[in-house]
Amino acid sequence: MYGLLDRSMGQSVRLGVYNREFEKLNVSRNDDQPQDIPLPKLQNFDKMISIAESLSRRFPHVRVDLYNISDNIYFGELTFYDGSGYMTFTPDSFDEELGRDFDTSSFH
Repeated sequence: MYGLLDRSMGQSVRLGVYNREFEKLNVSRNDDQPQDIPLPKLQNFDKMISIAESLSRRFPHVRVDLYNISDNIYFGELTFYDGSGYMTFTPDSFDEELGRDFDTSSFH
């Protein structure tokens, strides 16, 4: 999951990559500036995970955009091909790690 700072339309953001326990990973997306300072865990983070899991359950891969504004959760969108599938990460091995979770067994 991503944590965003300084988001402005048409400009790069500072982006951090986090795991389910909200630990910042030593990973950066090559099209954005890395987030130097980890974000604090949101009070309603576990509820956001539950919502994202519910919305994504039927898909092999989807990015669920949720926003936390004044402790209220807002839905943004579902994105099926984040970066058109061309987004790259540092370290390179993170691409493989993401691919391991991509389950296409239900598509025959």
